[in-house]
Amino acid sequence: MKIDNRIRNIFFYMLGVSILAAFVYVYTYEGIKDFKKNKLESEEIIRQKDNFINTLTASMQLLESEDRIVDFAIDSLGMRLPLALPDTFYVNRAEVIRIEKIVLDKYE
Repeated sequence: MKIDNRIRNIFFYMLGVSILAAFVYVYTYEGIKDFKKNKLESEEIIRQKDNFINTLTASMQLLESEDRIVDFAIDSLGMRLPLALPDTFYVNRAEVIRIEKIVLDKYE
């Protein structure tokens, strides 16, 4: 009788440990599944934002292109291209220093 109780106690102890291990396994498995799902969603959001940034960069490059700016200046502003470039430029040294100071102040 004593041996039967001992075997029964060991059996229930092993059964309890097995059930506990199963719960821990299922909980861990579900947690890993959630983390993988969150990772995929985050990667998709990052990919969308990266595509948006690339689209904005392409639009900016299009707007900054020299051909577009020259065409806009000629058509809308009535400017024209010079027929010949001047041979010599005369610049006041004080004016150069003033502009240099403004640029340095702006980009500091």
